[in-house]
Formats: sequence, structure tokens, C-alpha cells
Amino acid sequence: MDERRLQEYVALIKQLLNCGNGEEFVILKANTKLVDEDLIMVMEQIAIKAEETGATRTTKFLRHFAKQLKGMLAQATKTFNSEDNERHKAYLELIETLMSCPRGTEAEILRNNQDLIDTQFILTCLCYPIADNYLSDI
Repeated sequence: MDERRLQEYVALIKQLLNCGNGEEFVILKANTKLVDEDLIMVMEQIAIKAEETGATRTTKFLRHFAKQLKGMLAQATKTFNSEDNERHKAYLELIETLMSCPRGTEAEILRNNQDLIDTQFILTCLCYPIADNYLSDI
């Protein structure tokens, strides 16, 4: 990891530490290119330093968030590596439907497919930049 990338990770982590409760995934969505194993490693390193300085709240937040990200990345990897995953196919079909539907009907489609709207669906959207750009307009 080069110095510029490290600085980007640190800036993202600062944003996460300073954002309002519940805004974390919006920030991650805006920075999807930085969401990877290296981000988790930097979070864990900063958590260690925060613990050494007595910043308990920061330490807890970073460790908890790093653990969540690890789980999400592991699940995303598992899902994307499995061609037989029916749910993943359903996510892709929903994304395709949203991208081809008439403008203004997205909310109805999402309401009718609430059973598919979960963290994994969001991760799937994040992995498909065209869908990500389209869904940000909804």
C-alpha cells in the first residue's frame, strides 16, 4: 500500500468516526474503491493506537466496525464466488429491473421486493458501478 492510499484510508476512517449515527454506510458507498482488506487492517492499527492513548470510544467503534466490514466482505466474496446462488441471481434481476423500469416506478418495485433489500443487496449494487450510479438517482 502506498502513502497516498494510506492517507485515503485515514481520511475515510476520520469521516466514519465523525459522521452521524447510521451514516457510515452512506460514506462507504461514496468511497467503495477504498472498502477492502487493507482498510480493515488500517482500522485495526488505528484502534490499537487509540487504545494506547486511552481513546476507548474510538477503539470500540473501530474494532466493531472493522469486524462488521470483515463479515460483509467475506459474505460478498462467498456470494460472488458461488454461481449457484439463487439470491445473488435475484439481486441481479432486481437491479436489471430497476435500471430498465420507467422513471418513477422504482419505489413500487422496491416495495414489491422488500425481501431482497438487505446488506447483501447493497453490496451487490456497490459491485456494479452502473447500478450504483443509477440507484443513487432514486
